[in-house]
Amino acid sequence: MGIILRSMDVPAIGGDTVFASMTATYAGLSESMRRYIRGLEAVHDTIFPKRRFDNLANGQQPCRDLSAAVPIVIHPVVREHPETRQAVLNVNPGSTVYLYLRGVDDQESRPVLSVLFEQANRPERQYRHRWVPNTVVIWDNRSVQHLAVQDYGERRHLHRVMLKGDRPVPPTSPGLD
Repeated sequence: MGIILRSMDVPAIGGDTVFASMTATYAGLSESMRRYIRGLEAVHDTIFPKRRFDNLANGQQPCRDLSAAVPIVIHPVVREHPETRQAVLNVNPGSTVYLYLRGVDDQESRPVLSVLFEQANRPERQYRHRWVPNTVVIWDNRSVQHLAVQDYGERRHLHRVMLKGDRPVPPTSPGLD
């Protein structure tokens, strides 16, 4: 449902976190694209985190165990936010592997996903947070995605709390935008 990050040690330069509104990203798609992706599902797997944890020292075994325990899941490409009832684009390059379409292989779905991922990269849909020590940021993970910018060489240490949420469901109203 949500994530809380608290900065402990931050680099003097770089190490920002970029947040993208997936509600604004969905709303910014053409009407034709919104119609096309409504009702579609996507396969999500924590491939990226699993690969990252494979390279960590033994002290990070709890991270490896957590990542290995996260199952592959299928979620709607467009979900309804349970409180605002707004449509939210529910894909991200960190875990969305391919669209789940009968008769369509994952290679054919990649161009569609690429278009959707790129839409979230538009600056007007993003907020870039510059960390200073002891800053706390809280966001609704059901409608916002984030990315730690890998542009630093110094220590970056943040504490993270993840709040358990609901299972994503597709919008119930056909005209919901």
